[in-house]
Amino acid sequence: CRNYYKLSCGEPMEDCFKVVCNGKECVFPEELIKGLEDTGHTVEVCPRVIISNFGMQFCVKEEDGSFTTIPTSIFLRTGIERSSDGKPAYFAAPHGGMDVNISGPLVGKGTRPAWLQFYVSIGGLTCFHPDEDQDAPWAAKTSLADIYSSEDAIRAIRMCAIVSITFNRIATEFNLPFGGYGILGMCNDSSTLIDFALRGQTNSYPLLSTGRYLNHIVSYLIKYKEELSSSGKLVGDGSGSKVVGPVINDILCLIKSTSQLPSDLHISPATLIGMSSRYEKSYGGSVFQSTADAKAILREMADTAREYLE
Repeated sequence: CRNYYKLSCGEPMEDCFKVVCNGKECVFPEELIKGLEDTGHTVEVCPRVIISNFGMQFCVKEEDGSFTTIPTSIFLRTGIERSSDGKPAYFAAPHGGMDVNISGPLVGKGTRPAWLQFYVSIGGLTCFHPDEDQDAPWAAKTSLADIYSSEDAIRAIRMCAIVSITFNRIATEFNLPFGGYGILGMCNDSSTLIDFALRGQTNSYPLLSTGRYLNHIVSYLIKYKEELSSSGKLVGDGSGSKVVGPVINDILCLIKSTSQLPSDLHISPATLIGMSSRYEKSYGGSVFQSTADAKAILREMADTAREYLE
């Protein structure tokens, strides 16, 4: 990811970090992914979400000596209450990101693939993180889109690099705590920008980016586009034969997706319909009764909004 930043600063390609794959020098992350595919690897890229579990070892011992995991999550208000009785709808705090699963003869050749996930982390960095969390028997990942095609997967990886540069620059220059986590958005916001740019829609809930910093994200994307355009450098396959066109195109798509990204901080009757649909898809299985209740409340309120607004 940093190689794209170095390129925008006018640094020579020769100074970039390189990885050799399939006999070719890979300068940028999407080139490495393409190289892995060319050597027989399967690369699956897809935005996914899971309920955050804050007590992995919290269990109760049963009479037969086995242990049952006790789900431990944090519940927050959606901001929607049922009109008839004022009952609020809650959501369980999720964790989401852009999943990258690699399996093949060199990487991920064991019983489990190499699992990566891209997101902005409370640890202070927006990047690809290892996705080797312990499995909770009650919490399964939900895919928020079909697995991307090879072409879209390559674009998604490139967009991850662009978002990484943008978020980390803003966090550094504004001296934001936790690398901008919770201010630029939560974990799933960073990956949703990419999914929205690729598909023109999203099934992710909640989206909690603030208007102030969405404007900063757009400004820094524009700044980055201008830096790349004026750098005069070539981008591509290590031979310098490809220009920055694909990168510029993906930056423009990210500018549009950031500008049009839904927000769940303030839900109006007009946005309630889409929010209800995204909630249903993000919480495919109702692990908690509160989630099932929330779905019923949101359906009812969305139906009322739909009756008068559509």
